[in-house]
Amino acid sequence: MESNIVTIPRKTQVYSVTFTNLPASGMVTGDLAWTTDLKTLYRYSGAAWTAIGTYSGAGLLAARLAATNLPDGSTYYSTDTATMSVVESAAWVNVPASVGLELTIAIWRTFTATGEDGFVMAPTNINDNNSSTCVYVTPANLGKYCEVIFDAVYWIRRYNMYGHAGQTTHDGRYKFMIYNLTTHAWEDWVLAIPTWPDWYGEVTVTPVLTDRIRVYFLTADCEGANLYIGELTLRY
Repeated sequence: MESNIVTIPRKTQVYSVTFTNLPASGMVTGDLAWTTDLKTLYRYSGAAWTAIGTYSGAGLLAARLAATNLPDGSTYYSTDTATMSVVESAAWVNVPASVGLELTIAIWRTFTATGEDGFVMAPTNINDNNSSTCVYVTPANLGKYCEVIFDAVYWIRRYNMYGHAGQTTHDGRYKFMIYNLTTHAWEDWVLAIPTWPDWYGEVTVTPVLTDRIRVYFLTADCEGANLYIGELTLRY
């Protein structure tokens, strides 16, 4: 049995126009259009022009295209600010550095500390750049923690702490816990940190990558009934 197949050639129209000048009539399904302003290829679906690619650019931040008409997923690298941004719902959104940023003391002090019930003074005192304002617990509330949640993922490897004038026997204890971004669980970072009457002195420990930290108040100093921290600094 023989079959006769006839091939009917079809012509696809390809336009090169700005986005606002995409044709509104005369198109057929499959027609293509290159938008000269958005640097993006579009295909006519039979009902509407649909992006079949995304925009990608680089240069000064001021030269970045408006996100209004760009397809989601379009990217731009700002060479003057060293930041990557992506279009989401017609708006540019900065992409956090995936490898983590290096925490500085200045950045550390921009975060607001919170804490469990039981602290006599506000947990915000722990990183307020004022060693005369402290956060402390009474012996009845030992084991409580202050928590600081960052705005991104940071590398940390150094800490320093200002204690309290009454903590002179150095037998009180704190510990740091960090949130493990791989296991999604809290884990110990620095253990058996002793109490001190003034600045302890900066200590370098194993670097960690995290987006939050907890400071546990564990054992009171024998010189005083309460367990204090006047100021804590963290940095890479």
